Amino acid sequence: MFQFLSNASGAYLKHFTPELRALSSRCGLDVPLSSLGPAVIVFQETTHTQLLGHDAKGAGQADTLLQKRFHDLGLGTEAFSSVQYVGTQTVAPPTDYGRLLEAVRQQAKNTHTRSPRQPGIVFHALEALSERFCGELSDEKMTPQSFFPDEYFTCSAFCLSCK
Repeated sequence: MFQFLSNASGAYLKHFTPELRALSSRCGLDVPLSSLGPAVIVFQETTHTQLLGHDAKGAGQADTLLQKRFHDLGLGTEAFSSVQYVGTQTVAPPTDYGRLLEAVRQQAKNTHTRSPRQPGIVFHALEALSERFCGELSDEKMTPQSFFPDEYFTCSAFCLSCK
C-alpha cells in the first residue's frame, strides 16, 4: 500500500503539475499545489490486531503515524491534499463501514479548496482521464489538454462583491 500510494503521488505530480500550475494562475488561487491534489482515505479492517494509533503511544494520532511510516520508508505523498486513516475492528461480522462512510462524506462536503461541482463536470473529467491513461501511455495520448476545468476550483456563481 505504501509503495502504491507513493508511486501514485509521483505519477500525479509528473502528469498534472504543469496543468495545476496553469489552472492556479488562471483562477488566481494562492494555495500550494498539494492542496489541489486528491484526498486519500486509507481504510483498514482488522480482526485480531490493534488499529493504527489505538495503543498507548499513538492514541488518536493514526493520521500522523501513517505519514510517519511513509517518511520512515522514504516514500512521498506530496501530491495528496490529505492522507487520512480510518480503521475498524470487526470481531464478529458484518463489518461496520460507518466511520469510512462518514470520512468519505466529510471529504465530499469539504469546500476548503473546491466549491461543490455538478456531477456532469466530475464525470467528464473522469471520462477524459480514463481515456488518456488506459493502456500504453504514448506521446499521442500525452497531448496537453485540461482535465481539471476551472469549475473544479472556482465558484460557479458570481457575486456582486468579487464578480
